[in-house]
Amino acid sequence: MTQPIFDGRYRSACAPPARHSGIGAWSQLLERRFLALVALICIPPWSDAAVRAETVPPGAAGPSLASAAHVVEPMAELDAWHAAQLMGVGVNIGNTLDNTSKWEIGWGNPRITKEYIASLAALGFRTIRLPVAWDTYAREGRIPPEKLARVAEVVDWITAAGMFCVLNIHWDGGWIDSSYKKRFPQTYATFSAEAERKYRSYWSQIASFFAGKNERLLFEALNEETNFEGTGSLRDAYATLQKVNQLFIDTVRKTGGKFFAASDERTLLAAINEIDHVAAGTIQVTEYGTARPRFPVFASVAAICFAVGALSKLGLPYFQRYP
Repeated sequence: MTQPIFDGRYRSACAPPARHSGIGAWSQLLERRFLALVALICIPPWSDAAVRAETVPPGAAGPSLASAAHVVEPMAELDAWHAAQLMGVGVNIGNTLDNTSKWEIGWGNPRITKEYIASLAALGFRTIRLPVAWDTYAREGRIPPEKLARVAEVVDWITAAGMFCVLNIHWDGGWIDSSYKKRFPQTYATFSAEAERKYRSYWSQIASFFAGKNERLLFEALNEETNFEGTGSLRDAYATLQKVNQLFIDTVRKTGGKFFAASDERTLLAAINEIDHVAAGTIQVTEYGTARPRFPVFASVAAICFAVGALSKLGLPYFQRYP
């Protein structure tokens, strides 16, 4: 991979891997290799504007809330290796802003609070992944201003607490890869023209809105939507995912976004693989439960009891009268 980017494998350093339901083996293979691209959004040092907006397709106009509402934050120049060190250990706030039934609380979780974010920082986490469902709540291709404002509020809490925030387009009904066959019978497991139009539009809106943020806000291109086996072959499925990733890169860059530099993939993988050794900070863990296997212990106890009983019956007259 020649692009100077973080690829999807970095996500494992930030959050638990996603669970899959009804996704083919190809999808899982693709996700392990190319799940997401993480981009750094900022205003270039040569720009005096608060936002560099991209033209959005008709019917999908950008957010009405001005991106300039965010103060343009100074940018620290980081490469992939040093960024991985600073991002350290992360946690995922899932089933909240990414729910597709009712914004934030539809799947039983409470609203995210500033105190909750502060508690995660106090535990030693350095990164929070914030999954978001955008398409479910969009109106005619436009992300509602109140949704952007709420996400921005949480992002600001995270970065103000000194942590990195990874913001993404999450599963969101499976519209990117048309993975829900009943909903997308004609384009199942493909990247349709409609999905491409919306994908470009949403990332343009999101990246433009957050254009003033510094290196502590990162974007994850997509999640759980890499099931492109409907394209006909594994090679075509990979090519489609590369197309989606490149579309993400191009769209984000047009809004002034930057990418952590990595000289080659080996450097990138080294940063990811060494995360546990080089990351700043430690996490204090209290173990309330465990899934350790207990069968060997119980089997040993049962064998000892059986042996004692057998020897007692054979060697002691008192026990020989029992069947």
